[in-house]
Amino acid sequence: MKRLGSIVLIIVTLAACKGTDKMTSATDGRTVKKKAACGNMHIDMGQPHLDWYEENASVFNNAKEVVVLPKEYKVYSIDSVQLARFFTAINRNNTLSTVVPLPKPADCRIFDMRNNLAPNFKPQPNTGQAIGKSADQEMILIYTNGKIEGLIKWFELKYAINTVQANGRSYYIVYTKQRMESLPDQLDMSNMELIENKPVK
Repeated sequence: MKRLGSIVLIIVTLAACKGTDKMTSATDGRTVKKKAACGNMHIDMGQPHLDWYEENASVFNNAKEVVVLPKEYKVYSIDSVQLARFFTAINRNNTLSTVVPLPKPADCRIFDMRNNLAPNFKPQPNTGQAIGKSADQEMILIYTNGKIEGLIKWFELKYAINTVQANGRSYYIVYTKQRMESLPDQLDMSNMELIENKPVK
C-alpha cells in the first residue's frame, strides 16, 4: 500500500511538472504537444500569469483575414481564459509576475505587473491595462476582449507586442520596434504601426 502511494505521488509530481504543456491540433489533423516558451523561468504557477506558446509562422497561411506583419517577429498563442484571468486579477490591484519572451538581447524576462489605470477607475469587462518592471526596464500591456498590445522599453531598444487575427484565432507577435529614449506614460495605439503587408494566400 505504501508503495502504491509512492507511485501515485510520483505520477502527480510528473503531471505537475508538465503543467505548461499544451495539446493542440495541427492543420493536418495531427495532435502536437507544445511547451510554453521560457518554461525554464520560475514563477508561482499558482498565481495568474501568462504562458506563451511559440507557433510556426505557417499559422498565417491561407488566412481569411488580411494579415499585417513586421519583417522579423516571433508568433505566440496564449490561452484566452488564462489571459482574461490574468487581467481580472490585475484590475483588482494584484501585483503579479509573468514571463515575457522578448527578442535578443533581452530574451525571456520576468516582469512584475500591476494595474496602470487611474485610481477608482472601473474598466469595462474584458479590458485592462498593466505596467511592469524587469531589471528597471518597463512594459505596458493593454488588454481588450482577448487582444493585447504592448510596448517594452529594454535599455535603448523598444519591443512591441501586437495581436494578429488569422483563421478566426488570436496570435501575438513580438518583435523589435526601434530604439527609444523612454516609455510613454500611456500607450498610444496609433504608434503600434507594423511595417510589412503580407497578402492573404
